[in-house]
Amino acid sequence: ESLGNEMRGGQQDAHLALGEILAELPGHAAEAVDHFQQFLQLGKRPLGVDVTWSRVNELLGDLLFRLERYSAAVEAYSNALTFNPYHPWETTIYYQIARSYYHLRAYEKTITTIEQLQHAAEQNNEELGDYRVFHLWGNAHFALEQYTQAVEAYRQALALAPNEAEDRDKIDTYLRFAQELSAN
Repeated sequence: ESLGNEMRGGQQDAHLALGEILAELPGHAAEAVDHFQQFLQLGKRPLGVDVTWSRVNELLGDLLFRLERYSAAVEAYSNALTFNPYHPWETTIYYQIARSYYHLRAYEKTITTIEQLQHAAEQNNEELGDYRVFHLWGNAHFALEQYTQAVEAYRQALALAPNEAEDRDKIDTYLRFAQELSAN
């Protein structure tokens, strides 16, 4: 029995290492996903906080997002937070979850997740300075025809966006559309 556990542990470590290597190589996302999933299947699901399982799920989320498998990405990112509720990049993971929901056209869930992100930032005394969060928030409100909220989100995005941000003009255009539509 001990030898079996040892072998399984060695296999698990090998899948983790291969997954990490392949994740960095262009064009190997699907293979990396397979290795990370093997790692998770071979291991015993931790009962409490486990930073390794959190990290594997975070990497899995990034790869699945890249592969446009957004539902699976949401699940992986959520698992990353489950296995490490004190994750140092908690707000970034919430942003990735929100982006995944947006790609799934689940705009209400996008908004709810951004609200969770804002709450997490407050709890961690973090300044929310990434204009892309507010751009996404504005887009979700716009898609739901909530133009007043979209205007506010786009204004915050523009206030935070650097002048050289490539999507600055797009945000400005949508701000004007939202202003016109909210006036009607």
